[in-house]
Amino acid sequence: MCSSDLSLAALANAGLLAWSLRTRLGGLEDGRLASSLGRIAVASACMGAAAWSIQHGLDARWPGTSSASQAVHLGASIGGAVVVLAASAYLLRIREFSDAMQAIGVRRSR
Repeated sequence: MCSSDLSLAALANAGLLAWSLRTRLGGLEDGRLASSLGRIAVASACMGAAAWSIQHGLDARWPGTSSASQAVHLGASIGGAVVVLAASAYLLRIREFSDAMQAIGVRRSR
């Protein structure tokens, strides 16, 4: 069994569970769910583009194959991507991201 088989099985399982939940609750606020999904997809794409850009920019500017160099590049890519994700989530008003930040104790300044 390969990883794509497991991924498809997990997706099928999630779909069946969502369907079951929808029937038990009488709906899942489909409009809000679709809106959130779209905004989260945009924020995720921005984060991925940032991580890729930072990594390739650092590799072009300061190439290196040592573990320390790769660790710095990786840390910078992840750090920059998280900043872009937070900014995108704020600009797109993703409520779930704000809720998660509040849950871990991050206060948002106004």
